[in-house]
Amino acid sequence: MGELREECEGILERRYYAATVDTSKPKSIGLSEGSLARDIDLVPAHWSENVTYQSTLCQRDRGVCILDRSVPKTLMNLSFLHIDRLDVGDRPTFGGLKMSIAC
Repeated sequence: MGELREECEGILERRYYAATVDTSKPKSIGLSEGSLARDIDLVPAHWSENVTYQSTLCQRDRGVCILDRSVPKTLMNLSFLHIDRLDVGDRPTFGGLKMSIAC
């Protein structure tokens, strides 16, 4: 995972030479200035096809792994499952659940 992070940093520095590439963040790489209209945080990650995903083949069960350099440790993130659960809970409230979270 560390190699992926280093490779991403190198590619971004070469490709966006006019931008500021901030590699100090533990989980993401920041891009700002140059030709960019706004600041961007990129998170190098790879798919995690866990046991649940392999048995269901539902995209919501697929995870991503990200590196936290401050630990250093690889963290599993089930963001698609989280989004699916929010969508399921939001339907009966006609958007009220998501609006209450956003406030």
